[in-house]
Amino acid sequence: VGEVMEAASRSLRMSRPGRRAIDALLRVQSVARPRSLWARMFGVSPITAESERLFASALGELAVGELLSQLDAEWTVLHAVPVGRDGADLDHVVIGPAGVFTVTTRNHPGLEIAVSGRTVLVAGMKFAHIRDAEHDLGRAERRLGAVLGEGIVVTGLLVFVEPKAITLRSIPRDLQVMSSA
Repeated sequence: VGEVMEAASRSLRMSRPGRRAIDALLRVQSVARPRSLWARMFGVSPITAESERLFASALGELAVGELLSQLDAEWTVLHAVPVGRDGADLDHVVIGPAGVFTVTTRNHPGLEIAVSGRTVLVAGMKFAHIRDAEHDLGRAERRLGAVLGEGIVVTGLLVFVEPKAITLRSIPRDLQVMSSA
């Protein structure tokens, strides 16, 4: 059992930021129709409409992964931690002297973010980012608790990549909301 746990731990430590998002992006793009010569000449993006969300997600996870790489050796940072079926993962899990953190990344660069309790508005459009981040921290608490045989408190961080501004009208109960900038 110890060898299996060590191998799993080593595998998690080797995972790169955005790995699962990049894998999903490549799967979707692999079946996309190639751009025409004219589209290539006029600079039409090769990223399909279906892939845009995955592309933004991968870029965001890479950016936050780069920030987390600056933590010192007291911290363990895990990226793309698998937690369920269908490629579900935690963007980042950070373990260190201040505790255990899940980092849920959302990439909305240059847009205004407004947070009021469990509601997130991005450029006026409602998103379920608080629900997603709460789900991530709950999954981490349950899985770590099962492995350790005791309850563990995980702090959830919802990190927006380079937003124009974040307005916190009321702070979500179980999360910290912040900018990558």
